[in-house]
Amino acid sequence: MHEQELRDKERNLNVKEFDLVEREIQLLILQQTTNAKPAIRKRTGLVRRKLLDKYREDIQYISSPSGITYFLKVFFYV
Repeated sequence: MHEQELRDKERNLNVKEFDLVEREIQLLILQQTTNAKPAIRKRTGLVRRKLLDKYREDIQYISSPSGITYFLKVFFYV
């Protein structure tokens, strides 16, 4: 009688362990699928290209910079 109870408990434990392993595997699969990088849409950039082409037509040359002052420092070593 005692041996039969022990066998039943052992079977129940085996079934519970199998269920736990199955749940863990399902969680691992779920985590791997949710951690995948999302697909990002690339920008077409057509509007930006049109604006750049428009500005290129208007600009004929680049002017020299204005409002720049130069400072020279002279060091004397004795």
